[in-house]
Amino acid sequence: MMTEGYINQRLPRNNTIGQNQAYITKVLKNPKTPQCNREVAINYVLDHPNKFMPLADMTFDEEFNEWATKKNGNNVNHDFVRDIERKYLIGRK
Repeated sequence: MMTEGYINQRLPRNNTIGQNQAYITKVLKNPKTPQCNREVAINYVLDHPNKFMPLADMTFDEEFNEWATKKNGNNVNHDFVRDIERKYLIGRK
């Protein structure tokens, strides 16, 4: 069974936000992933949104923009957390 600690190991601090999003997407899209692991992954995204929400990279600070672009990585989804909420939490509230 997947736990929050296991996901923390799979998503180290030096990962980009795009890599974090890709891992959770891979877990959720895999048809062999047990429902209990899907729920752990969804709860992890909701409990740690800072690991999945891209940083603003269009500010007036050029150094911050460069750092944020690197931290975001490639193919980052700016609505990732909202998409997870819509797709997997409909009817649960």
